[in-house]
Amino acid sequence: MKFNKTAGTAGYAQTFQDTSAALSGGYAPINVTTANYPEGKTALATLTFNVTNIPPANMIYQSSLALSAVIVGDMNGLPITMTTVDGQYMIYGPPETITTLVPYLGTNYAVTTETNASLVTDSVNFVKLTDTSYKLDFNITGTDGTTAYVNVTIPKALMSIGPSDEWKVDVNGTEATPIVTSDATNWYLYFTTTLSTKEVEIWGTVPEFTMLFIPLLMAATLIAVGLRRRKPI
Repeated sequence: MKFNKTAGTAGYAQTFQDTSAALSGGYAPINVTTANYPEGKTALATLTFNVTNIPPANMIYQSSLALSAVIVGDMNGLPITMTTVDGQYMIYGPPETITTLVPYLGTNYAVTTETNASLVTDSVNFVKLTDTSYKLDFNITGTDGTTAYVNVTIPKALMSIGPSDEWKVDVNGTEATPIVTSDATNWYLYFTTTLSTKEVEIWGTVPEFTMLFIPLLMAATLIAVGLRRRKPI
């Protein structure tokens, strides 16, 4: 095996008169027929390499792997016709995690966004739509055609949904279906999307309004009933 790190190439050559004997004697690569190759084929050579430079957060390193000057012959030295298949490898950098403190009614709530894409800005917008509903808005970007995941942590004291409602998530105006989990204090919304640059919007209601609306409605009903009972018979 010969390596040329400057050119980014590796050369390999071997000769066996009896492949079975070479495999059993440990001179040839391990037979990985059942693991990777169909129709009883055997690996004549394997190449393992390490990538020593880790991509930055939310970045992707991609490189092609091309076979060239491949010559295969039989035990008599006659050439064997074969088809070569090129490939590529992709290595993802660590995910980007950004926590934005969202102020609401005098309290700062931490909204955390984790993604293997890149957040266009270093914050998430909290936008009021009506007295009862708000949305989170942010942009992600990355290499065209790649798939990114997004995991958003939303405090329940900041945004929530009704008992019979579902979270609404749009990516560039197209509805996404999030995987939703929760604990005592937070909602966790996980979804995937293809890139390039995309706008993500997440809708929810304000918990304080939901909790106050029902008691006020009950109080109004009780007052109405009370006034009706005082009416002379």
